Amino acid sequence: MQPWKVSIGLTVTASGVVAIFGLPELSYLKPHWKVLLRDYGLTITLYGGLAVVSFAFSIYAGARSLGLADLGRKVDLVERSIRRREGGDPELAEALHNQSKGKFPD
Repeated sequence: MQPWKVSIGLTVTASGVVAIFGLPELSYLKPHWKVLLRDYGLTITLYGGLAVVSFAFSIYAGARSLGLADLGRKVDLVERSIRRREGGDPELAEALHNQSKGKFPD
């Protein structure tokens, strides 16, 4: 799992939750949306965009610090060593070897 994938997924999810629960709270501004967007639309867009990018980067940095960048590589390395029967559970290595040959248990 790559940290940027985690970051994008969590950012989209969090943005959706904020939109679902936050936009109804702003319903009292409905008569003033045209004026707000005309006068402050660019500012609102820039600050909102910066908030989303900051949130995404903080999740990315957290994922990197937890070691998620190397997790996929480590899992692949362990799987290859088990398939070569160099370590790990011998029964698992045998089952993976049989599976690669098309032999499945009954």
